[in-house]
Amino acid sequence: MTSVMTGDNRQHAWPQQNANGQLVLVLLRVMRPELTFESGSWKGFFTDDRDYPGRPAGAQWKLDVHLAFMNHSTDNKSFFGFGTDDIGEFEFREGRIKAGHVSFIKQYSAHTVTYFGQQSGHMMSGRWFLTGFQEVQGGWSLWPHVQN
Repeated sequence: MTSVMTGDNRQHAWPQQNANGQLVLVLLRVMRPELTFESGSWKGFFTDDRDYPGRPAGAQWKLDVHLAFMNHSTDNKSFFGFGTDDIGEFEFREGRIKAGHVSFIKQYSAHTVTYFGQQSGHMMSGRWFLTGFQEVQGGWSLWPHVQN
């Protein structure tokens, strides 16, 4: 079997014998969902590596965000958004996804957080740090909200 990339799709090809005994090449096209991020409601969490009053280090802080994606090419996107979490309201600025690498700024009214990470399927995850205080950091994950 061989794999060939064609735009936003991956094609797998392998030889197979048909009913007449002839060898034919069978193609299976698989969509690449990691390249089709949808604008809309996303869910996720972040963790803080520090102990925080009422929450141990590593506890998940839930967040809800609305993201808008702009596709510049199959592996280059930009995005922005807004949302809320247990800290307060925020905006996502300067969001970039390029060749699977993710980065964005989360702006609260009183402070800024820098995020970086990886794209994996329909999910993004990685690490964050408080801008100007890199020792204040933790992990994060985001995925599209699916309503039933």
